Amino acid sequence: YLEYLILSSNRATLLEIFPDVSDIAIEIGFGLSGGGEQITLINSDGELVDQVDYDDESPWPTEPDGNGKTLELISPGLDNALGDSWDASNGIGGTPGTTNSISNE
Repeated sequence: YLEYLILSSNRATLLEIFPDVSDIAIEIGFGLSGGGEQITLINSDGELVDQVDYDDESPWPTEPDGNGKTLELISPGLDNALGDSWDASNGIGGTPGTTNSISNE
């Protein structure tokens, strides 16, 4: 059973572009840097669930660096700390609420 949580810098704009998104779209009020950043997921008990420091230089895919394509994990089973585990989305804007466009799952 897969669930997706969509975080957006602007929920209204997200729903305008992707009106069929049925998952909860949480407005976080900020965007992520195209030049790399750390994303940390912590559960309700304050425990680290996952963390990734992504970048826009090799071995990380460079195409998603502000050009419309998004950075997508190739498979949930891969180590997301490795740039080779990621690729550019097939289309513009990503796939909010659904499986990644390049997923091999």
